[in-house]
Parts: sequence; C-alpha cells; structure tokens
Amino acid sequence: MTVPPVRERASFEVAKRVLCQILNEGLVSGTLETFESEGPYLCLFSNGCVTEKPEKCIRVRLQPSGAGIFMRSGRIVSLVRPEMLQMPVTLVDGPSEGRELRSGALFRFASSLFTEHVEATTLEEIALGLENSEANTEKWLELHSSPEPLHLNTPSVMWERALIWGHPTHPFHRLCYAQEGLALVEPKDLPEFLTPTLAFVSVLRAEVSFAGPFEDADRVIVPCLRLQLPCVFRHFPSAVVVKTVTGCADTQASMRTLTLRPELNFPYHIKMSIACQITSDVRAIRPCQTLGGQLVRKQLHKFFPPDLWWFKEVASVSGSQTAQGDTQENEDKARHIGCILREDLEALANANNEALIIAGSLAQQPTNHPRTHAEIVFGLETVEQKHEWLREYVAGFLRAVLPSLVQYGIGMEAHGQNTLVRVCRQTKRITGFVVRDFEGIKVHVPTLEKLGIELCMTSPGCTRNLENIWSKIHHALFQNHLGNLVYALGLDRHDGWTIIRDELTAALEPDMGPRAKEFYDFILQDTMPFKCFLRMRISEHFNDYDGDEQDAPSVKRDERLLPNALLMGSDKWEKILDDHAQRMRKT
Repeated sequence: MTVPPVRERASFEVAKRVLCQILNEGLVSGTLETFESEGPYLCLFSNGCVTEKPEKCIRVRLQPSGAGIFMRSGRIVSLVRPEMLQMPVTLVDGPSEGRELRSGALFRFASSLFTEHVEATTLEEIALGLENSEANTEKWLELHSSPEPLHLNTPSVMWERALIWGHPTHPFHRLCYAQEGLALVEPKDLPEFLTPTLAFVSVLRAEVSFAGPFEDADRVIVPCLRLQLPCVFRHFPSAVVVKTVTGCADTQASMRTLTLRPELNFPYHIKMSIACQITSDVRAIRPCQTLGGQLVRKQLHKFFPPDLWWFKEVASVSGSQTAQGDTQENEDKARHIGCILREDLEALANANNEALIIAGSLAQQPTNHPRTHAEIVFGLETVEQKHEWLREYVAGFLRAVLPSLVQYGIGMEAHGQNTLVRVCRQTKRITGFVVRDFEGIKVHVPTLEKLGIELCMTSPGCTRNLENIWSKIHHALFQNHLGNLVYALGLDRHDGWTIIRDELTAALEPDMGPRAKEFYDFILQDTMPFKCFLRMRISEHFNDYDGDEQDAPSVKRDERLLPNALLMGSDKWEKILDDHAQRMRKT
C-alpha cells in the first residue's frame, strides 16, 4: 500500500467529509461517472443543472470495493460516506480542469455550485474553519506517524488517543478555535492539549456552585487547565493559582477530560472547561451540563440494566453567576470554571481481566495500517468473521442501552466517543459496555412520572416528546456508533445492516410490548433525519434545544430526510429509494 504524504492525507481527510456533507445535505446533486482507465467517480454539480454533462462540477474517485451508492434517474438518492471516496479530487469549470485537495479552496469552489443563497462572510468563515481542521489533522498525523500497536493490555487512555481522525463524518473533525480571552491556538500547541498542565485555583465559595463532598470553608480549590486560566481570571475576580502541575495526566478523546497517571493512584477522571470551539461547539461546561450526571447518580441509574457499567459523576463545580439570573450572559461567564469529577473504572476492569476500549477507536485505522483496530485486535480476516464479531457486538450493545430507553424513556447518548467496550483479555470476547458523559441524556418525563419519579421540566434533556428522544437515539446509536462500524468493516454491502435489524428485533423480544413495537416501527421508518453539519454552521445553530419539544417539527431546518440505512438490503429498500427519488424531483 502506497501511503500519500502527510499533508495530502490531512487535506483529503477534510475534503472527503466536505464532499459527502454537501451532497447528503442537499446543497448539491450527485451522479456516478465511469472512466474505463480509472474506474468509477462521484460527480457533484449544482441542483439547478438540467444537462446530462454539467460544465461545472467536482469529481472524486470512488473506492474500488463497490461502494453502496444508489441512484435513480441519474441522481444519487442514498447516503454517501467518506469511506467510499479516494483521491484524486478534480475541479471542472468548462474546459478547465485541475486537481485540488486543499479544503478551503475546495469549499470555495463547491459553494459556487450552491443554488441557495448563503452570505459570503459565512462561506468564508466555513472555509477558514476547514483549513483549521486540515492543519490540525496534519499535526495529529505528524505526532502519530509511527504509533505503537494497540492490544488488549494497552491502557484505556491510549485507546482514547487512537481516535486520531476525530469525528468520522464532520468536516470540522479536528477544528480547534480559541474563543475570546484565550491566546490563539495553533497546531503546534497540540502537545499541550494531549498532555496538559493542570492549574489548581482557589476561588471564593460565593463565586461557584457545586455538588459533591466539598469541604466547608470560605474558599474552594478547583482544578483547571492552564490554557483556560485567562478566562478564569477574567470572570472570577477572587481566583488565585495555588499550584501548577505538569506531566500528571493525559487527555481523552474529548480533549477536555483527563486520565491521571497511574502512579498518582487517583481513581477519578477530571472533565474541565476549555474555551475552545472543538468540532462544533465551545467545550466549556455550562452549569446545566453538570446536572445530567447528578440526575443519573441520584435517580436514574436504578433503571439501567444490571450489567451496564456507567461512569458515576461524583462531584461538580461551575460558576455561580446563573444564581443571579439564568441569562445567556451569566451562563457564558459561569461555564469557564466548570469541572466534573467522575469515577475511573479501569481498576475494576483490570480486576476482571478486561480491557476498556473506547468504541469509536475500533472503527478507525492506525496511521500506518490499512485495516481498522477491530480487524487487527480481533483477527477479523474474512466477511464471515466480521459478521460473527459484529453480531456479538451489536447484540451486547443493544441489550445494554435499549431496556432503559424502551421501558423508562431514558435515552443515553451512547455514540462512539461516549461508549467504552469491555473485552475479556483471555478470550477476546465482548463482555459488556460502559457509558459516560450524561450531559446529553434525554428523559421522557411522563414515563417516569408514572413510576413516581418527579423531574423538573426545565432540567436539561427533560421532554414530553418521546419521538424526539428516539430520533436522537437513532442518530447516536445507529447512524453514528453502529453505522461507523458497518462502513469501516466494509459490511454496508455485505449484510451488516441486516445483522443490526436482526439484533434489534432480538433485543426487543420476546416481550415486544406496545412501547417496544412503537419504538421498533419508529427506528425502521423508510426515511430518517440526517444531521446537516454545514447547514448548522450556516444557520449558526450548533446545539439542539434541550427543553420541551412538544411542538417541535418532525424535521428541523438543520436536518434532511434520507433513506434509512438500517433498511439497506431489506425487501423494502428498492421501493424506499424509488419513493425518495420522487420526493426529490418535487422539491
């Protein structure tokens, strides 16, 4: 296998995500072209184009493995994934053709194909964000050019580091923008993020709100990232640095949660605020985001399956500004000192002779290897071996996360970064799953009210709209977590989705009551909303509304209905594509 230079690889990681997003979001149209000497290409062109051969378009080569792209009447009607594309990318403008991998230049050309009006300043901001993501990806590749092979005795935090490619489909997968108050963050600063310096800051108790066993005193000592100190000093006048410590911790995949070095014998992870936009949001902890873990610890955990492990959040701190009024301005100040302490379960796993592996890493490849970590570690050589392993994985995962959802209306955001896999080191069998980061938990209040659990409707994630929870679960569990595995293992055209459908049925049976049947029918609708990351950026809409969505529309402006990949290979699939093509022609 010939490995392209680091800069080309970094550029294409962003480019392929951009090309897939603009097509999947409906910003452009697409078709397939075949050149005898080079094989099939994806061709992207304006939605307003009516000619068979568009004069202005983008061509990108497809992988030779027979990607699962479906067409009707010369137009692509199914989801296209980054894994399906390969270099080169060619920009065509009349008689002029030229290859281009640089994400900013590529997006600027692509935006000239849009028929929808987008402000020029917004387009330029997106292009600059893509260039930032590209530069950071290049630095990630440089730092991981010769990675140590991972195995079942590898510490969990090293598996966290294996997510070098970031989000598998988001074009801003490695974006990192410092916000006002922080110094400019550049790719050369990445080592400081990966092995950060901790600063312990003393603040007046009156300036913070907290939950957990804090000592009763006039002041509280809070751990912060050294990078975050300018924002802490700006919004907390009493803050005084007590001590800074270097070389004591490693960053997890989220880039703001730390695993302390084993010699410190500290049995907790520390999640801290950092005023940087990473991927799609500023990663400073809002006061309301500390409440999800408290809700789970105090009330909801008893509704989890007994074999599901979860990272208990034992204490938290945030600014007290929101106590003076729950305004956006106060929340923006309070979030800069946010901190959550949660249990580290690796010692418990080691006692069981189990490895803890972040789920998202299994679908990714090392920088120097063409196969995924799942294939390497579990010895998956044939399609049959992949089938057997995927079936075991999906069965265990759905048994872990669906009962609390279907029976009690508790939806855990168990995507690939929020889920860890427990693996027996002796047998290499999957023994269970672990969930974490409950700031994204969704709770159906009426279901729990029937069980005598009283919840405040203003709490984050609480809603009376059950289908809204199910839609988010479809995105996190099926599109993101399991979908990434299916495509990474090349099983999208080899019955991978059939396996997931079968295991979904098995997880809901034998007692498929009315609620389970309703959930099953919802998840297996012909079309499901697809998150439009670029449209979110265009509309300045980064976060989903956390309150009651009783009257929310079934499809938001930053989502687009696409054929439900869960039904690929089913008896309905061809008709679903036909029906979707008809709807596309009408819009």
